[in-house]
Amino acid sequence: MCNAVQAELQGVLHGLRMAADLGMRRVVVEVDAMEVYEMLKDHTKITTCHSKVLREILSLIRRPWEISFNHVGRETNKCAHWLAQTSIKYKENFCFLDSSPFELLPLLSDDANGVNLPQNH
Repeated sequence: MCNAVQAELQGVLHGLRMAADLGMRRVVVEVDAMEVYEMLKDHTKITTCHSKVLREILSLIRRPWEISFNHVGRETNKCAHWLAQTSIKYKENFCFLDSSPFELLPLLSDDANGVNLPQNH
């Protein structure tokens, strides 16, 4: 069964795998689900329903690279939220997009211009 927490954890896992495959040495992971953030920061909060994917994430975290985790509000993560909502329509567990979907372009523009950042930034 896939819920929002499991989907966000899968996103973290795939993102870390991709970063490792690309040879990145410093990675910042931003999540908007506080429950996921707490699991990533405090490995004692692992629940059994998410233990498999969290074990895989932890094995990647232990690699020789610098990883930091940040909790961000959903309002600053609109592109990721839109992609997550849109992905529900597809049967694939993971896919790459060759280009940005047309509907996502206004959100990307806002993101590039800092429109979605909290006022204290």
